[in-house]
Amino acid sequence: MGVKIREREMAGGEVAFYIDVYHGELGRFSVKTGIQGNPKNRKAFNLAKAEAEDKRREYEKDWLVDPAGLFNRKAMSASDLIEYLRTSIEKTNYPLETNTLRKLISFSGGLIPFDKLSTAWVERFKVYLLDDEAISQNTAHKYMGVVCKTIR
Repeated sequence: MGVKIREREMAGGEVAFYIDVYHGELGRFSVKTGIQGNPKNRKAFNLAKAEAEDKRREYEKDWLVDPAGLFNRKAMSASDLIEYLRTSIEKTNYPLETNTLRKLISFSGGLIPFDKLSTAWVERFKVYLLDDEAISQNTAHKYMGVVCKTIR
């Protein structure tokens, strides 16, 4: 049981850092930190590793306080898809996720409880995206991918 950092070598020779959380009863999950470093440049690599270690310590603090809360991340976000996606975006900061959040807010009015999510809701959101002439079909498909990834 614990929180550990895992280094994964990328194709270009860089190393990506992941945080693995293990618990005997609840299982395990892995989180991509988004931090990469080139081991050939030791100073930059050590800085990246220290930053990943700081993120690991944050997860470990949360794990020590409430292990079940880490594994049930949807419950931690007060059962709201919008809030959960917003906290997820703060960690990654990808423009695609930010734009998806804007579309979700305009579609729902700003509140989507997890217990109200269903296949019918996903289909309605898909139709909403495809009817929007400001975005292309490919962009709508990418937004749906972000929503489906978040729901899982």
